[in-house]
Amino acid sequence: ESLDKPKLRTYNLFKQDFGAEKYVLLNLERDERSYLAQLRCGNLPLRIETGRYTNENINDRICLLCNSGSIENEMHFLYHCTLYMNTRQLFYDRIVNENYELPHLTDRAKTVYLFENKPRQIAKYVKMLMSIRKSTLFK
Repeated sequence: ESLDKPKLRTYNLFKQDFGAEKYVLLNLERDERSYLAQLRCGNLPLRIETGRYTNENINDRICLLCNSGSIENEMHFLYHCTLYMNTRQLFYDRIVNENYELPHLTDRAKTVYLFENKPRQIAKYVKMLMSIRKSTLFK
């Protein structure tokens, strides 16, 4: 089945019903909507994706922004990369009051919760992370 393909690894997390997603219906900035769509479709220019262009082994698509030795995939980008630690903490501080469990959920459960319940906030968060990423990589 096509949903087993690695390219759809992130899309699989969310898509259970046919229909427009909440973030598509919101009045988001163009780049916020674009980043969310790229994230959901696995097209965000993270090493997990860009390594495909050069046939790099998936285990060699290591994050160049932290010293964790982790593959730079969507979950690493959103929840684990130390480059974004301060931004992540500010993001959590704003939304944890409404869901105290959020920091303790699995990455998958966090992502589903955020897309379903906080699409505007995650859009702004991803935009901030991408801005930090670009300014760090292209100094």
